Amino acid sequence: MFNRKTSLVLTAFLAALALMIANGTSRSAEDEETDESVTLTDTPGKDVKTLTFTEDAMERLGIETGTVRGVMVSRNGVEGEHKAVPLSAVTYDADGNTWVYRNSAPDTFVREPVTVEFMDEENMYLSQGPQVGDSIATTGVQEMIGAEFGVGEGE
Repeated sequence: MFNRKTSLVLTAFLAALALMIANGTSRSAEDEETDESVTLTDTPGKDVKTLTFTEDAMERLGIETGTVRGVMVSRNGVEGEHKAVPLSAVTYDADGNTWVYRNSAPDTFVREPVTVEFMDEENMYLSQGPQVGDSIATTGVQEMIGAEFGVGEGE
């Protein structure tokens, strides 16, 4: 199957492709000047950017949110509550670190590190990361990576 390096290359490719498609929608030159799809700002105390999308960009890129859930799971014969997020919410950086985009305000996201304890066919279970009840991006995560790191700019 895929190894981690292949997965990272595929992730970067899909993010670039999604941004090229999103930027390929028909807009006039005037729209280009007045409508910035995403604004990047420094995140105080962190080495990540805060991404604020326009409502149009949220819809065009298909960005959806959900919450970190507390789920009772039996693992190794022991039942306990674990923080669960959909597989689609977790992304990897070039070093193989795992992240989610926490929805810190309306249409605003900050990339936060997570530690994946284990996974099943639908969820990743986190031992570290956002708290149960926190809002996170569940779709459009690859587009967020592209926006934060400038994948697809200059096309």
